[in-house]
Amino acid sequence: MSIALFLVALIAGAALLAVWFDVRFPALAPQRLKNRVVVAAIAFVFVATAPISPAGGLLTLATLLGVFLPALCFALLTSLWLLRSLAQARSV
Repeated sequence: MSIALFLVALIAGAALLAVWFDVRFPALAPQRLKNRVVVAAIAFVFVATAPISPAGGLLTLATLLGVFLPALCFALLTSLWLLRSLAQARSV
């Protein structure tokens, strides 16, 4: 499997997990826009600072799946929450 294909699969998997989590647990979304923005900022900082091992092999795969995938999923989930806030503001 090429690196590019793996990254596409990783991002698609994170997006699917975020959508599933949003549908399965809608009550966990912050209710106020301010709280959603703060949580989104924290999520994107977490993605930007997620350590990925450059050693290669199993250690890199473990950090990608154990650290980066949850961070990316959380960032995408907060993006969904922000989009929902935007849709709610537009409908009012």
